[in-house]
Order: sequence, then structure tokens, then C-alpha cells
Amino acid sequence: MKPQEKITVDMDATIIPTERGDDVRCNYKGERSHMAFNSYVPELDMVVHSEFCPGNVSPRDDQLGLLRRTLSKLPEGVKEVETRIDSAGYCMDLIKYCCGGESPYGVIRFSISVPMYKTYREEIERLSEKAWSSFVDENGREETDRRWAVPPASAACSMVSS
Repeated sequence: MKPQEKITVDMDATIIPTERGDDVRCNYKGERSHMAFNSYVPELDMVVHSEFCPGNVSPRDDQLGLLRRTLSKLPEGVKEVETRIDSAGYCMDLIKYCCGGESPYGVIRFSISVPMYKTYREEIERLSEKAWSSFVDENGREETDRRWAVPPASAACSMVSS
């Protein structure tokens, strides 16, 4: 079996509500819980890294460290990595790391939910009409009311230098 050379790392926090234990901390929503930080690779259909933490640990804490620890656990044969992270991953140290090529896999293409800051919006608005594609649903039908594009890495990296 040929190893998977290109993978996607999905990083996300999961709140685990609990009523047990006197030392249980409240999460950012004020609920008694624990927090699990998980890194899932859909191409392998597996969680490659998970960290269990007290509920009061913010999902924004140490996103770069989580990515680095995840990368250290990837199987042999991986040559290219992309990552998807929700807004908790909107951290300049993580973006600089992905853009800078310092990882064992070089530059890491990423998708992070971010506020639409002016510099990023300007880069998106500069994309040509040809850069945009319509969504296609699971039945192969084109959804003309929604479109997507892959902005150049310079769009996100321009925010790093701003």
C-alpha cells in the first residue's frame, strides 16, 4: 500500500461537559467541563493527536504547539500538509510558521476562520473572476449562489507583516 503523501490536518477543540469532580473548571461558556484538543486527518480517517485538558484552558492556547506536536506524529511518507482550523487558530505565530516553511513539510497551506480584516479583504477582492468556482453538492449539482476561491498564501501572509 502506497503511503499517503498529501494530508489535511483538521484541528479543533471539543468541550466535554461533566458534573463529576470538585476540581472541574468552567470553560469559556461558563460550563463545567474538560476540553479535548484533537487533530484529525480525514485522508487516514483517524485522530493522529489528542490532548485532554481542564475546561478552563482556552481553545486559543498554544495552537502552534498543538500543530507541531501533531506533525511529529504523522506517519512516514507524508510530504505535504495542509491544515484547517477554526477561529481559535487565528494566531500570528501559527500563521507565520505555516507561511515561513519552517515545518518538516515546508510551507503549510492553511484555512483558518478569520475576521475579515481590511488587508485580507483587499487581497480577496483582487482575485480574478477565473479564480472563483461554484460549490457542487453531493449529487453533482452546481450551487450558483455560493462560490469559493483559494487566495494566494500572500493574502494571509500580508496580514503577518501588517
